[in-house]
This record gives sequence, structure tokens and C-alpha cells, in this order.
Amino acid sequence: MNPTNILRALAALLVVAACSAAMARKAHVHVREGYREPLNLFVAVALGPGNRKSAVFDDVTRPLVEHEHEVAVHIEDEIARSTRRCMS
Repeated sequence: MNPTNILRALAALLVVAACSAAMARKAHVHVREGYREPLNLFVAVALGPGNRKSAVFDDVTRPLVEHEHEVAVHIEDEIARSTRRCMS
């Protein structure tokens, strides 16, 4: 597999993992009556040094990190109240 294909495969794998993270707690698979599983996906990347893993990971996860930051800013007062309540 040439380096370009490796980057595409890595990006595709990480995009699927990022989508899984975004969907966590929002969707479940109903296996049978009374039993359901969350749609979580756990991914491990095993590539040697110099394959741009970090750069691809940063590019793929940037929208999730930005969204988490926006949500945290939006609810920072609630977070502060909860933290104070837990500390007392």
C-alpha cells in the first residue's frame, strides 16, 4: 500500500471513529427485548513512525474538539455550580 492510500485509510478509519464518538448515547442497537448496546466503536491505529498519524488525527478530531469547547463555554456556569456542589 502506498503512503497516499495509507493516509486515506487512516483518515477513513478515524472519521468512522469520530462519528461513533459523536453518536455516543444518542443511538443504540436493540439486540433483543430488554437488551440494547450503544453504538460505540473502539479503534486502534498501529503504524510506524513518520506516517502522519498525529496530523491526520488532529484534522479528523478538530470538529469534535471545537464542538466540545463551544458546549463547555455555553454551559460553563452550570459546570462551575456542579463543581462547587461536589467540592462542598
